[in-house]
Amino acid sequence: RLGARWRPERRLELRLFGDFTRWSALRDQCVGQRGQPCSVEDDGSKSPGSGAIQNVVRRWHDAFGLRAGVSRWLGPELELFTGLGYDSNAIPDSTLEPSFMDFDDFSAALGARYRVAPGAFLAAAYTQFYNVPRNNAGKSIHAGEGAPSNGPDAGGHYTEWAGLLNLDAELVF
Repeated sequence: RLGARWRPERRLELRLFGDFTRWSALRDQCVGQRGQPCSVEDDGSKSPGSGAIQNVVRRWHDAFGLRAGVSRWLGPELELFTGLGYDSNAIPDSTLEPSFMDFDDFSAALGARYRVAPGAFLAAAYTQFYNVPRNNAGKSIHAGEGAPSNGPDAGGHYTEWAGLLNLDAELVF
């Protein structure tokens, strides 16, 4: 993660930050018997001598996010802020499933923060998330995996919009 902020003038602040996550390190999530290796073959079947009870195939790829924001102080007590963001998805179409969704998404936020006393603030913000629809019909590998990695075919059309209202009380000491 890396971020920067800049104040071109006393009442204006610009922010830019991003993150990169190595989700490609997550290949499988295996639940097994204590004291036995939890390993599976390339086809998802249990390896010889493995204590695997359930294996969830992930095979995710790396993802990143970028955000930009602006704050404007209308006075010493009142800050207005806004921001835009983008997050890439880490889950390929082949292992996407409804119990763990991931989208390329865009977000927009708008809010205000008010200083009620020295070191005490109240804030409210609304963020709208737009998730780019995904269609992985015919691409899911879950049904074709060997036990204990197999599961239902998760192919389909996925959409989601979400809004978040955030109310804060902050105390600085």
